[in-house]
Amino acid sequence: MLRSMKLAWSTLGFLLAASVAQGQCNATGIDYTDGGQYVIDAGSTKNFSFATIFSGCDAYSTIPILYDPDGEAHACSDLNMAVSGIQQISFCDLTFSQITTGNWSITIIGSNFTLERDFYLVAGPVETVTYTVTPTVIVGYTTTPIASSKILGAENVAR
Repeated sequence: MLRSMKLAWSTLGFLLAASVAQGQCNATGIDYTDGGQYVIDAGSTKNFSFATIFSGCDAYSTIPILYDPDGEAHACSDLNMAVSGIQQISFCDLTFSQITTGNWSITIIGSNFTLERDFYLVAGPVETVTYTVTPTVIVGYTTTPIASSKILGAENVAR
């Protein structure tokens, strides 16, 4: 009886330790954060990509999924969750020109957690604003008139 109780407590302790260890896995979205709104260039032919930093995760590789506003899933390139503190980029199977305006989400499923980032994308042409800077120069020019004085003597005074 005592042996089975020790085994039960050991098992419970192991499970509690495992659940605490599992709670330490963190994934931080760098470019698209949960609840954000972003404008993207719908004329670009580059693939959609996003950056994530993992810390404290198991040695596990995951395939993130990008969900469009219609709920369609798009596979993205693998992320290695065991690499802590280093930004990792995942590229998805659609280009910026295929993206529509609406609510999007990225789901990353690990062995001990699921991360979902929900964000709003505005797809359209990116406006280019050109500023022309012209310097303005103000030149101050001050002159002082030359004063002359003539002393009139008695001989020049009209009588």
